[in-house]
Amino acid sequence: MKLIDILGLKNFRIFDNITGFKEELSAINLFTGANNSGKSSVIKSLQMLKNSIKENQNVFDLDLSLQEHLLGDFDNVLHDKENKSVETSIPFAFLGLSNLYISLTFHIPDARDNYKAKLRGIKVIDSQDSAVLFSFFYRDVTTEENNEDIEIFEKRSRESASKAKSRESYTLQEQIFAQEDYPFPSFYNPLMGYVEWQINFGKLKAKLNEVEEFYQFYLENKNKYRWLEKMDEVAYNGHMNFVPSILIKSIKGEIEINEWNTFANSLPDEIISDKSDVREIDFETDDFAPAPEIAEVLYSKSLDILRSKFKWETTEENETIKHNVIENCFKNTWKSLVQRISTINYLSTVKEQNSRVYSTASNSPFVNLLKEYDKYEVYHSRFLNEYLQKFDIGKRINVNYQLKYQMISISITTFDDFERDLVDFGYGIKQLILILIQISILAERNKITREEYHDEHGSVMVDYYNPSLLIIEEPEANLHPKWQSLLAEMFERANQNFKIQLVIETHSEYLIRKFQTLVAEKKLDGNKVKIFYLRNKRNAGDLPQMSSLNIDQDGSIDYKVFDSGFFDESNNLELSLLNIQRDQFFDDFKKLKISEEENENKITELESRIDEYTNKFDSQFSRREIGFLFNTSKLEVKTVDYLVSGQLLLGLIEDGSDFSPAMLQFGRAVEYELKQLFPGILDPLRHTIGAMQSHLLRFTNQQGEYAARNGTSALEIALNSRFHHPENLRTNLIENIRVGRNDAAHSGTIHNKQDAETYLVDVQEFLESLTNERK
Repeated sequence: MKLIDILGLKNFRIFDNITGFKEELSAINLFTGANNSGKSSVIKSLQMLKNSIKENQNVFDLDLSLQEHLLGDFDNVLHDKENKSVETSIPFAFLGLSNLYISLTFHIPDARDNYKAKLRGIKVIDSQDSAVLFSFFYRDVTTEENNEDIEIFEKRSRESASKAKSRESYTLQEQIFAQEDYPFPSFYNPLMGYVEWQINFGKLKAKLNEVEEFYQFYLENKNKYRWLEKMDEVAYNGHMNFVPSILIKSIKGEIEINEWNTFANSLPDEIISDKSDVREIDFETDDFAPAPEIAEVLYSKSLDILRSKFKWETTEENETIKHNVIENCFKNTWKSLVQRISTINYLSTVKEQNSRVYSTASNSPFVNLLKEYDKYEVYHSRFLNEYLQKFDIGKRINVNYQLKYQMISISITTFDDFERDLVDFGYGIKQLILILIQISILAERNKITREEYHDEHGSVMVDYYNPSLLIIEEPEANLHPKWQSLLAEMFERANQNFKIQLVIETHSEYLIRKFQTLVAEKKLDGNKVKIFYLRNKRNAGDLPQMSSLNIDQDGSIDYKVFDSGFFDESNNLELSLLNIQRDQFFDDFKKLKISEEENENKITELESRIDEYTNKFDSQFSRREIGFLFNTSKLEVKTVDYLVSGQLLLGLIEDGSDFSPAMLQFGRAVEYELKQLFPGILDPLRHTIGAMQSHLLRFTNQQGEYAARNGTSALEIALNSRFHHPENLRTNLIENIRVGRNDAAHSGTIHNKQDAETYLVDVQEFLESLTNERK
């Protein structure tokens, strides 16, 4: 069961009072987007709801007075300042059905108290077709309605007085029989307003039939299932839109299935609307409790209407039994709603002043967390200690609560068993430790341990967890990218193990990428992660203010949902930097070609500049391309590196520019491969492509010192040791390779991409002759 299945807002901060915002939430929810796009509006709305729940109070108004969310007053909250109402939609599992939600309308009635919005409207809605099941709205009486009500009262008073006067002449017997005609009250109970209501009886009938099958199953198997928590877990894991415990707890006693069907089928297939009086007496109280406010009267009137409109009665042994199932379901679901909201927890990025010792009287969120750490003995948590070590922080957390002095301190036992105060760590680690503590406290606070019997293991204690919700604001703050990624794994574990639903405001690409990886690795169901991308309404144009998506089961997401500047920003920056570096490289290359003399030293300097530039790039793709063109296993490693960098430059250089750098690298590959044939034959200073070409041509043509071809020269010995038939080497191609390489370094030549690709063909043919003949 997710604590909050659905969330909606209207006329709240960036969300208008027409379209607003309404979305289904998942187990893990990531809210991201540009600054000032509304992420905090969603977060703060949940915190506002939590702060509005008062202890031992069932009905609630919206209350901004605590200011933990820093929302200010309602003038600062309302999107449309003229419309003094706010609407929020939250889960309402009436009859246990989680595809229903409740929309609550709050009105700001008094400009003098601009921190309170009073409950004025209740709508229960089917999320499948947006049909309203129930609605109850309070409104004040108009002057005309008030005058009309007074006229009706006075008229009835006159009629009652006339009847009373006529009874004065009655005999005793007539007066006794006339007692059932009670006199009309002599005092006026002022009309204050109306609760206007609507009930969709046909929709209610459909919902009763929807849960009837489960209720029958429950009656037949209730002795097999000892705990409703287990039934809820089975329903949740089976992706059912149903919370069994809410339905069962709403029904007092048991109802036979045939009676259930009889009642459901008796409901008309129509929608009925009416209004119910709210009078001064409704605000009176018999004891010393404060008088109820309009919100409480609205709620109690709603229950009265449900009770009066649904006569569900059965007869047992000539006794009529009334089942207020609809009213009780509404009450229990409302109670569950309040419990859900009260279980919301919040961690902000607001930095608290660091200290070695804290006063417990401060009641700050951080200090209260440390108190609960001690209360729930969280130091036993395997989850906490495991992730302390995974994040490479230390072995354990030590919280020292000195009740006598009302002081509290926190330290970390490091891996070398040194106790170090938290204040001595960076803020990122402090924030991370707060998240770990909060998750561990929620796990302990919401844990229910049940004894269960298993055929194989006998009686065992099993832990169940009531669902809770944790809001975390920018958990990646001040964390290394590797730790930002590890957060995703930690959050997945918290949700899976402890039923903690997560609402996370983040700008971290690493966090989102890691969730994608977890899904791709089948460690997480992609449907359990939902990403919400928000846009500033002024800059959204025709795009929606909010887009949402789940992660596909292969880990992919629709990147088109995200505006430019999010996932592509790092790529854009990298591309911009590479473009700058490219332009600088070609500018330097061009100047070097023009300014230097035409010799081998110039070529060496140009090649050095090329190496410096191409080493900045990931060349894996170019390496694969060279692997298709050449038998790289029979070439020298450096030869392959030069070919790869030349292929990389073919892709980096723009059409219309000079492709000479690529040709230099291809020619360099041939030169390096030839050098391996001449160790000890030529002076290293003469290991130039021209000098080596001259020797190879004389060998191939049997000229000069190689005319005899008797195999005694150093070159012949080297060639015969390396090749099957060295005379078959395509040495005639070296001339084009040498000329092309020298031209590429010449200041007066510019080579296009076609020139470079043709040059590569010559290089390929020559090196292929070497690899084909190589032993």
